[in-house]
Amino acid sequence: MPSPSLGRTGLDASTQTPKPGTQPRERGVIEIRVHGVGGAAPGAICSDTDRPVDVIKISGDSQTAWYQAKDNPRRFAYQWSGLTTTSRFQAVWVLLLPFTLLNVARWMSRPDDDAPHRRATQISVIALAVVAVTATINWVLWLWLATFSGMVSRADLSATLTTQHRLLAAAGSVPLTFIAARFLMYDTTRRRRWARAGLTSIAMAGLIYRCTRDGTLAVVVAGAVVGSILTLLIGVARRSHGTPLASPIAPESLARGSRTDREIADSGHRWSWLAAVHLAALLGTFVFSTSVASRWRTGTAPFDGPILVVGAVQFGTLMSLLIVDAWRLRWDRSNDVVGPVFPTSSTAFLASLALNGFMAGMALQVIGGGRLARPYMGAFGLLDVFAAGFIATALALVAWLLAALGRPGDHEAAVLERMCDAPASVIARTRRSVRLGTFIRHLDAPLALGAWLLTLEFILAFFARWDPANPWTLSVPQGWLTQWSGYFLTAVFFLTTLLFIFTTISSKLRRLLGHLWDIGGCFERRIHPLGMRPYVERTFPELARVQLDAIAADRTVIWYGHSQGSVLVYGALSPERGALATEDGAGTFAVVSAGSPLRQLYARYFPRLDSAGDLSAIDERWWGGRRGWWNWFRYTDPIAGPVLSASGEDPGDRVLDDPVYDSGTGQWSMRGHSDYHIDPQIIELIDGLTQSAIAQRAS
Repeated sequence: MPSPSLGRTGLDASTQTPKPGTQPRERGVIEIRVHGVGGAAPGAICSDTDRPVDVIKISGDSQTAWYQAKDNPRRFAYQWSGLTTTSRFQAVWVLLLPFTLLNVARWMSRPDDDAPHRRATQISVIALAVVAVTATINWVLWLWLATFSGMVSRADLSATLTTQHRLLAAAGSVPLTFIAARFLMYDTTRRRRWARAGLTSIAMAGLIYRCTRDGTLAVVVAGAVVGSILTLLIGVARRSHGTPLASPIAPESLARGSRTDREIADSGHRWSWLAAVHLAALLGTFVFSTSVASRWRTGTAPFDGPILVVGAVQFGTLMSLLIVDAWRLRWDRSNDVVGPVFPTSSTAFLASLALNGFMAGMALQVIGGGRLARPYMGAFGLLDVFAAGFIATALALVAWLLAALGRPGDHEAAVLERMCDAPASVIARTRRSVRLGTFIRHLDAPLALGAWLLTLEFILAFFARWDPANPWTLSVPQGWLTQWSGYFLTAVFFLTTLLFIFTTISSKLRRLLGHLWDIGGCFERRIHPLGMRPYVERTFPELARVQLDAIAADRTVIWYGHSQGSVLVYGALSPERGALATEDGAGTFAVVSAGSPLRQLYARYFPRLDSAGDLSAIDERWWGGRRGWWNWFRYTDPIAGPVLSASGEDPGDRVLDDPVYDSGTGQWSMRGHSDYHIDPQIIELIDGLTQSAIAQRAS
């Protein structure tokens, strides 16, 4: 989806240009096909039947690639599944999921022009930024708690450090700090980036030397483990997507811009303040943990107070998000505005729950195998709240799913009306698919309920366990519920670890989980720099180049985007990039979307990306009132729906019958979200658009 910053995508001087002769040079009309979530074989994308066709790979790498159909030189396929679905880095992205959710939450706040709503949006963004910083601090504190306490409980590492040991520890911190700082500070020139990283690492080494004056060997070992983990995850989060490819129709003589790949990748995001704040939070928390860790020898738990204080700040900020969302909801209902309920706050709560619950489970696993070996550790005072939050949210989702499946869905009667002779099993599947769409379109309700239940649990538990005489700790109840919660969170950590392992092995599991990253990776990191790297940093420039090169090479383009592919096409063709077509017909002639979630999901849940009103006026804004966008969907498709109008009354929104009866086999078949490209009506439309474009060029 486009954002105010994505329209500034430039071109790269180091573009990988296709070899001479690998792309057609004749002037004319071409068709670009972009697949949706889960990926698809290039031959299947280019085919008009259920059998793949032979294709030629024009250019590409393991992440994205351009293909051309052998039997139809006009047709090209863009494959981007290597950025998400087939990537083995999914195993580590799960660790970054809380930070990714915070970035997603930022796009859920609606940008309004009037002053009250503008102030509410500003408050939401500031609150999310505070939650993000506290999440970074808690992340480091939980890692230190798990690593350090696990070591001192299993090995004798109490030897006091000598001056030589402290110097060695300080020197060892230099490469880790240098790498972390360099990854987080790359919106500057190469020379400045290296200089700042060097100065940061030297300063960090001095602080480590000073803070380990009374340290023990356990401090150094734990610091090395925590520092290595942090550096690894930062490296994964900042991993480059590579240099954007040239378009398959790029003329060899086409002049390229001078912007570098990293400037292109970060064109929608200024890292200076965000990277500086989170780098300071990371290093500051690391130094603080190093200095207080040795207090463990006195019989106290040095990380309890910091974790509870930072957690209290985080929870208070989340409460402010709930209040802002409640005010927005009240205003929407009083003005008959239909929108999601508590979208920003519930997503932020989910991120906080995932981070703290997972890290608490990890700490328990390392320290005592799930048992509370040290009941005085106040950091575990809300274990049962974390566990109950997981369960409450899951139960809310299950209850909402059962409620949605138990009542008629939108357009269900119209779909079933023409299925009088269909078998009962087909009718049941159809009914379930239609109702599943209702569940997905109103997914905000159970998430909001989970957030409010978690809020109530935290308030009750905090005031019940808070000791006014010692406000920096919470009492840990020693009952079956607490012990069960410890085992539950430990099991969550253990199962997640297994998920990491199986994801690196199983391509089917990567493809299944890839659906999650196909959604989460569509958003720029505006709140937390350690979320999953958005793949749009590469896909948008590559698709936008087709549009620019079509005008430069006097070519006419017809786009076909399925599911998430339509979102990428919409973002790449933003009018901010310039005119879509020239008077001679070069450029974009038409866009055909199929199974598109643009309005049903993106315009509803992420209004900061674009509004439903902009979608309704897409033909006016893009083609000056001439019909240029056609959208196809099925009522049995749970995530798709109208794009150009709210209820499908626009002539560009067209419904495909599903299920359909095959007279040849005598059976009913339901396609739902799949196989749009082989539907005869879509094939006929694309062929007709191609002939119209050819005729227009000839005239």
